[in-house]
Amino acid sequence: MYLFRHALVRDAAYELQPPGERATLHHHALDLLRAMYADPNNPLAVQPWAEDMLPHARAAQDAEGVDRAKLRQEELELAYRAGCHAFERFENDRALELLRQVEEAPDASPRARVGAGLRRGGIYHWLAQRNKATACRETALELAQQAGDRQLETIALAHLASDLHGGDRADEVEGLYRRVLEIERGQNFPTQLAATLGNLGGELTRQGRFEEAEQHYCEALEILKDLGLADHESITTCNLGSLRVEQGRFDEAGELFDNALRIARDCGARRSEGTTLGRMADLALQCGNEKRVEELLEQALAIHAEIHNRLNSAFDLVTRAKLRERQGRTREAIQDYKTAAAIQHEAGWLNDARAAEAAARALQN
Repeated sequence: MYLFRHALVRDAAYELQPPGERATLHHHALDLLRAMYADPNNPLAVQPWAEDMLPHARAAQDAEGVDRAKLRQEELELAYRAGCHAFERFENDRALELLRQVEEAPDASPRARVGAGLRRGGIYHWLAQRNKATACRETALELAQQAGDRQLETIALAHLASDLHGGDRADEVEGLYRRVLEIERGQNFPTQLAATLGNLGGELTRQGRFEEAEQHYCEALEILKDLGLADHESITTCNLGSLRVEQGRFDEAGELFDNALRIARDCGARRSEGTTLGRMADLALQCGNEKRVEELLEQALAIHAEIHNRLNSAFDLVTRAKLRERQGRTREAIQDYKTAAAIQHEAGWLNDARAAEAAARALQN
């Protein structure tokens, strides 16, 4: 172990080493890091350290006597894990770049390439860039079909269905989700099944089919509780609360939101926390508690900005616009409606965007 007074001195010493010797040292470093952090029974264990290990895995491939193909696959796995870790830390640009390296690598496994593409699609979804999200998910679906992997194909289809929300294709969205559900019920993949049940519940809520939506949400919650997936349990509980708001059952909605917020904060699920705070603000507005609306929106919008969640910030801007409208702050309300509409157009939530634009025009007139 060496310490250098300046990075340039370190770089010079590094470059003066013979390439073969340098690659061997990288291989030794990788072995040490792998022994410290990797767990063959838990691929997620290495995730926080993956980006530190990645350059060693890449450079070690030039060492003599090593299995280059095996090291290359380890490099790709580390790039994927590092991308996932960056996403969890809301470092979206870095996550997108690391995952792109895996998605575009022809020697990566189909599962790795599909997983990377779907992760990138998810990031673009929260950034409200639907065209890019859809492109990633369509590529992932094509790769899964080429590999003949039914499970991967089903996951990609479920992700693609979520890109159709908020537009004029409700029948197509529902049909695709039901097709995916039929496949998933025959597979042993409960996490994805719960996600699809929750997404279909959201679509049915938008269609006003509340009893069906509730059945799907409740089934999803049972699965998530059994699996101990608190972050997913939080957002599904929040969505069930939104269903109660649509039914006019405000007291029950408030209890569900409080529970969702508690779960989110207990497990550190920032995206779910911000989403729930925004839904609580909308409920407070409907109940006429304007001071509470201000407090909740301030918290929600701060979290959305912190984690780059443009999609949900648009919905909360609409809530703030409605509040400003009540307060007689017309110019601010118009600006919030317009900003929200612009984001929702980019995100593909066309019905919501049209509603926000109509509200802005009504105030201008």
